[in-house]
Amino acid sequence: MLDVDETKYVQHAHSREGRSIKGISRGQDVSRATVWKIVRTGATSFSYKRRTVSPPKIGPLQSELDGILAENAFRLKRERLTRMQVFEDLRARG
Repeated sequence: MLDVDETKYVQHAHSREGRSIKGISRGQDVSRATVWKIVRTGATSFSYKRRTVSPPKIGPLQSELDGILAENAFRLKRERLTRMQVFEDLRARG
């Protein structure tokens, strides 16, 4: 995250020195989008709101999956279920 001094440097380099956005981004190791945002909006700090993360689709079947995998771990190697067999078993359960 850029601090106020770095954003002021970017603004100064663009307005007073006439440097290009691409040139400033190369010199400061900042993305062009960030430099563009600083130059065009004059913003000195940036923040974003994180979107809510949706729960995983396996959520309701998680306990059943854990049971299948625990049971599968105790089987002999040649008798273990493959990933596709586990998937098909879960699909059949709902």
